[in-house]
Amino acid sequence: MGTYQDAKFYNDESWMGKGYYSPPFVRGYTFAWVRRFRQVAKVLAPDEEILDLGCGSGILAAFLWHKIEHRARFMGIDFNEPMIEKAREGNEAEGHQNAKFYVKSATDLPVILKGFWPDSLPTIVTAEMLEHVEDDRAIVESIPSGIRCVITVPCHDDPAHVRWFPKIEDITKRYGEFFDGLKVQQFMSDFSGKLRRYQYDNICVGIRK
Repeated sequence: MGTYQDAKFYNDESWMGKGYYSPPFVRGYTFAWVRRFRQVAKVLAPDEEILDLGCGSGILAAFLWHKIEHRARFMGIDFNEPMIEKAREGNEAEGHQNAKFYVKSATDLPVILKGFWPDSLPTIVTAEMLEHVEDDRAIVESIPSGIRCVITVPCHDDPAHVRWFPKIEDITKRYGEFFDGLKVQQFMSDFSGKLRRYQYDNICVGIRK
């Protein structure tokens, strides 16, 4: 089991590789992220407004722009200013003019929604974020009722993971009480040559109660 890491940890390009962070993103995707984003893209519509919690370097926005021609409003937030700068630079280079990125914390979700979506509700997407934070349940609990959520979390451990979810029931036990009709599915996300085995992630879709 890992521990909570601050923003500086994720700014070290050796953590995920320089190509992962650098535009153009279409040449920077890693195999595992393509697998994850394909699962997310399957449950999103091109005209669906999206709030991406923990957006990192903004590669999900760029992926959806290319994969499903997502043209609706897309807002990404992350506590990491250098990553937000990369998100802005990369999506501008990709031509995704509807994607906007801000340095904010997911713990400020009610204020963010009130400021940017006062008269409507976006779909909230959080890809590989909840396992990194201490207050994950507080973040989920702060999501207003009626919002559709698309969440991916890993089945594997990592030095930056505060928790991980090897079984589907681990997810339903932790988050199930917050959602109506929470559907969880495991999918193959990568292959570990060192361990000689496949790696799996989970995608969760539900409506906040």
